[in-house]
Amino acid sequence: MTVDVPLRVVFVCTANICRSAYASVRAAQLLGEGAAVEVSSTGTHGWIDQPMDEPIATELRARGAQLDALLAAILPRLAGASIHSPGFPLAWH
Repeated sequence: MTVDVPLRVVFVCTANICRSAYASVRAAQLLGEGAAVEVSSTGTHGWIDQPMDEPIATELRARGAQLDALLAAILPRLAGASIHSPGFPLAWH
């Protein structure tokens, strides 16, 4: 059985300028073009449209990453939605 929809992986951290941004860029690099996996990243709070933290960006550039258009994003706030993860419950009101 083949699946036409790729696996989608979202890396999440607080601001989306370090950890989750780094993880998504590195995962995409390691998976390579044409992988049946789409990766992205987001944050849980603030820092919208901010560039990646410079030490992280420097590390990624050293690994061959192109970071020209990477800006921080946050999870969409959905009416009545809450997100829970082990050890770090999040809820939007």
